[in-house]
Amino acid sequence: VPLRPSRGCRGGALAVGGGSAARLERAFIQKRFNAPRLVLLIASIGIAQTSFGLGNYRFGNAWWQKSPFLLYLGDRKFPVPFHTTLNIGKTSLHPSQLLTLAVAPVIAVALQLLFTRTELGRTIRAAAANPEAARLAGISVRKTSRLVWVIAGVLSTLTAILQAPDVPDIGGVANLGPTLFIRGLAAALLAGMNDFQLAFLAG
Repeated sequence: VPLRPSRGCRGGALAVGGGSAARLERAFIQKRFNAPRLVLLIASIGIAQTSFGLGNYRFGNAWWQKSPFLLYLGDRKFPVPFHTTLNIGKTSLHPSQLLTLAVAPVIAVALQLLFTRTELGRTIRAAAANPEAARLAGISVRKTSRLVWVIAGVLSTLTAILQAPDVPDIGGVANLGPTLFIRGLAAALLAGMNDFQLAFLAG
């Protein structure tokens, strides 16, 4: 029987996304924690793309349609809070796209406030800018790293949830692949990897 995702399912997905990111960080990043920052950046990109590739391979083979633990939506669409469509010229924006346009700036502002106005944000920035000095100041750089990965995992999962209404089945995970990753990375680079508001405008 096709399942209809509930709010609980979405909340559970966010929890799984954050937990998976924490496990990946512990398995791969912590073991190379003292490596140069560039090595860790490349490792992070490698982990992201390898995870995507493995997931896309399994989904592409449609094994989940034959699974007894069926998570296939069938003909039902992923639920959205509203069903408004906006037409701008020849372009039609669907509810999920409008929801993304509403949620994305809120996330950008929230992250900007987190990293500039809170003690947690200052801790994360200090650990990233100068790990050795942060350790001398009593900051647990390893725990901070894991927390950042959890935040990234939750936001990545939220991205998939926002896109889900426009994806006919789980195989649509292909839309979250390298192309989207490169666009996001380009926006971050244009913002100097430092300003979420500029990253949002660049995106």
